[in-house]
Amino acid sequence: MEWIESIENPEEKKKGLEDLIKKNPENAHAYYELGVICDYMQDFKTAVQYCQKAIALDKEENTLFHAFLVYLYNQRVDFDEGKALDAAATLAELEPDEGEDFIEKAIDSLVMVSVESTYTYITKLIEQGRHGAAKNLTRWVFNP
Repeated sequence: MEWIESIENPEEKKKGLEDLIKKNPENAHAYYELGVICDYMQDFKTAVQYCQKAIALDKEENTLFHAFLVYLYNQRVDFDEGKALDAAATLAELEPDEGEDFIEKAIDSLVMVSVESTYTYITKLIEQGRHGAAKNLTRWVFNP
């Protein structure tokens, strides 16, 4: 599964986005786009860094950025169930309803997470009072 199937002239687009960020270092969407290009170019760890920067700068909690991070942790970077589940729980709090293609891609990527780890994580979410995230994550993982 690919986040983006095709990018024309990725090197050129990457350079343009880097120039844009130099002019406007607070542009969260530019960091996200740069992360997508890095993912496409198979520089997965850098893609995560740019996605995390986009999330840190984003004032409106763009679910696209969070969904991309879930995807990266599950599909691309040295797989870490804890990081993957943390990212998925945050997304589940922000966007409880599926429907957007990017949310579906993030949910589909959760097949990498073990059932045991997910159950333990959901139990912790409930203990923390994060019932909405627990409910949505349960639905996403166990009833895809």
